[in-house]
Amino acid sequence: MKRILAVLLGALVSVSAFAQTESRKLIAGVYDFVTVKSKDWTVIEPDFQFIDTVTETIVFSASFVEKRLPGFREKYDFTCTVSRTNNDFDVDITELTSFLCDTNLKPTAKKDQYTWTSVTQDKYEKKMKDEISKRMSKWSDAEYEKRFNDAVTSPLVLTGAARSNTIAFKNFIKDYQIVGRSVTTQVYTMDVHEDSKTVKGYSYCVNGKGLCGHIVCSHEEINSSFALRVVYTREPQYADVTVYTNSNKVISLSPARRKAPVNQKDAQNNNVQDGYDVSTGSVYTIKGTIKDVTQNDSDATNKIAAIVITE
Repeated sequence: MKRILAVLLGALVSVSAFAQTESRKLIAGVYDFVTVKSKDWTVIEPDFQFIDTVTETIVFSASFVEKRLPGFREKYDFTCTVSRTNNDFDVDITELTSFLCDTNLKPTAKKDQYTWTSVTQDKYEKKMKDEISKRMSKWSDAEYEKRFNDAVTSPLVLTGAARSNTIAFKNFIKDYQIVGRSVTTQVYTMDVHEDSKTVKGYSYCVNGKGLCGHIVCSHEEINSSFALRVVYTREPQYADVTVYTNSNKVISLSPARRKAPVNQKDAQNNNVQDGYDVSTGSVYTIKGTIKDVTQNDSDATNKIAAIVITE
C-alpha cells in the first residue's frame, strides 16, 4: 500500500511539474540554459537570431564544451530551434560541428572540423530538452518571474527579437510588456556627460555597449608547421544602451579608448567599433527601468537601434 501511494505521489509531482513548465514561457528556460552554467552544461557564445511570441519559437546559435584527453577539449558549435508544440516543446538542432582545442579553447594545430550525424544531433536534442525542462520545472513562481524578466530585458534576447522582423519585434515588446520592466544588466562605458534636458528629472547620461550576441569571424594565421590556415572564431557584438541617471557614481566611469585595427582579426573583432576598443570602457552595472527599445531596419547584423533605461 505504501509503495502504491509512493508511486501515485511521484506521478502527481511529475504531472504538476510538467503542468507548471507548460504554462511558463520558453524564453525563460532557453535564456537560462545558454547563460547559466549547470553541473552538466556549460554553454558559451550565445546568439539569438529569431524570436516569435505568437508561435513561441526561438532560434539561437551557441557553443558548448566537453572534456577529452588531458589538456584538450572539444568545442561544439550548433544552431538550435526551440518551439512550443501543443502541451510540450521541441528542440531541433540544424547544425552541429566540433573541433579539438586546448583548455583555453584555442584550436589545435590541425583544427579538423567534424560535422556530426543526425543520430548524434538527436542525442543532444534530447539532452538539451531535458535540461531546459528540468530548470523550468524546479523554479518557484517567484524564481520563474525573475528569470523571465532577466531574459526578456537582456540585450541578447532583445536583439534576437529585433532581428526577427518588424511585426515579431512589435509583438515581443507588446506581449512581454518590455517598456516599464525593471532591468539589471552591464555595459561597457563609451561616454558620460551631463544631460538634464532629454529626460526630465535626470542629470547624467551614460552611453554604453551591452553584449547582444556573437558573430562568426575569420582570420589567417600560421600554424606550427608554418602553413597558412584560416581560423574561424565567434566574436562578441554589442548593442547601444543609453542610461539616464542621477547617480554620482557615473562621474568616475572611464570611457572606452580609441584603437585603430592593426590586423585582419582586429578589423573583424566586434570589440573594436568606430575606432574604439569597447572592452576598455568601465563596466557599469545598471539597475533601472526600460523606457524604450527601438529597432534599426538598416542594420542586418544588429537590429537594435537603442535600448533606453532610466534609473
